[in-house]
Amino acid sequence: MNRSRRENDLVDLLAFHAERRGLKAWKRVKLRGVGLPDIDLLLKEGGELVGVEVKYIGEERGARFYLGLDEALALLFYGVDRAYLLHAYPARVDETLELVDILPVGFMVYRGGEEPEVLREAPLNPFRGRGRVEEVRGRLEGWLAGLIGL
Repeated sequence: MNRSRRENDLVDLLAFHAERRGLKAWKRVKLRGVGLPDIDLLLKEGGELVGVEVKYIGEERGARFYLGLDEALALLFYGVDRAYLLHAYPARVDETLELVDILPVGFMVYRGGEEPEVLREAPLNPFRGRGRVEEVRGRLEGWLAGLIGL
């Protein structure tokens, strides 16, 4: 099974478990015309929107510890309140944690089971309140309102 297929399967599984916990979950969210990558998993926790970038790392030799950091950072420009990078089955996490410690994103690992392990909580999005970010957030909320009646 290729990496992209494994990532999609994992997003489906994570969304299922999030909904079982009572959260709202949307998979592979894409707004047209904003020039940003998909949000692999968008969660609504209370009043907060949380974006998650999912990367299947695996224990293969030479797995790149920095995979997905660019996309996790880009999620902040959707205007989500918090953004996470999630690595599935990583062989090592120390290097990723060192990078994430200086960035405004959280970090989780998934090693099987129902819940990923949060290794670093995501801080609040430092770009909220800025013009373009709030414009995209407004479009995202509009899209969600069309689906869930916000």
